[in-house]
Amino acid sequence: MASAKKLPSGAWRCKPEIRVNGKKISKSFTVSPKEFSGSAKEASRKAKAQAELLARAWQLEHEATKFSGKTVGEAMNSYISTRSNVLSDTTYIGYMSEMRSLKKMHNVYVQDVDSEMIQSLINELEPKLAPKSIQNRIRFLTLCLRFAGNEKRFNIRLPRIPKRDYKTPDHEDVSFLLDKTQGIMKTIICIAAFGGLRQGEISSLKEKDIIRDMSMIYVHSDMIKSKEGGYMYKDHAKTPDSTRTVHLPKEIIEMIPVKDDPESYVIGVRPNCISKRFKHLKKKYGLQYNFHDLRHYATSMRSDLGLSEKYIKKQLGWSGSSKMFTDVYDNPLNSEVVKFRKITNDFISEKFGNQIKENA
Repeated sequence: MASAKKLPSGAWRCKPEIRVNGKKISKSFTVSPKEFSGSAKEASRKAKAQAELLARAWQLEHEATKFSGKTVGEAMNSYISTRSNVLSDTTYIGYMSEMRSLKKMHNVYVQDVDSEMIQSLINELEPKLAPKSIQNRIRFLTLCLRFAGNEKRFNIRLPRIPKRDYKTPDHEDVSFLLDKTQGIMKTIICIAAFGGLRQGEISSLKEKDIIRDMSMIYVHSDMIKSKEGGYMYKDHAKTPDSTRTVHLPKEIIEMIPVKDDPESYVIGVRPNCISKRFKHLKKKYGLQYNFHDLRHYATSMRSDLGLSEKYIKKQLGWSGSSKMFTDVYDNPLNSEVVKFRKITNDFISEKFGNQIKENA
């Protein structure tokens, strides 16, 4: 409930707020002690109480009508539709997925949702979902409730997200993968493990992005899920810092298929198919890491070679908010970039050169 504040004049003002369809509406109520009899202190106390009483009555009056019988499902639809023009495809798809997963709540009226109901939902989800998934789901639900006008402060207990135990592959793990793969999958693994490219970045590579005479890949795009279904090409990277050039040994560049059309995709495998193929390898050989962990290997390998954080960050496109690295404010010198690039590529060629050439 809103509390009244004393004005310089001695009057009390109370300004309650409610939310209707995502917009805040407020009204000011001012009461002067002069309207009441008794001592100055008593009159002031009555004025404050009267201002708060009027404010609360206004809130109750509007809260009785602001929901308009809206259900949680309708609130979710409204929340997403009003933001559809500004949401990225990835966020839109995520919201739609969260909405479908909360189907049990769709027919519940917005005003009826309370802490006990949300906690019951959390308890039901705990055995089925990871803590982070539950937190994302509940966060989406509460955003929609607030948008629809339910301003209750929910007293709930969310599962704690455990500290992630990163399963970063070692040199021997990468060597094992190179022995067990061939063709385009071997190419994909090399680009991920040695170049540090993400799945979407690999899938979106076009012939024009492969600067073969300079043994270089220009990373500036992504392949993401679209609202209409399937995947779409996005002509900008995941983050501004992700746009970069990755220099790799010529053995790896020569593995990448050559296309006549500069706009042709050179890998021709969608991100979800990369995941499926790697999951098959993981199951077949009992691997203890995921495809994205190859990017962690690319980082760790460079770190072990003695490269400083700022050079690794530049080479692998880490964003300023990345949990892997602290923010770096100084810019690396180009001469040093060339020096450390040579250190990395010489190591890859010496350690894995023969294996890369085999069955490529």
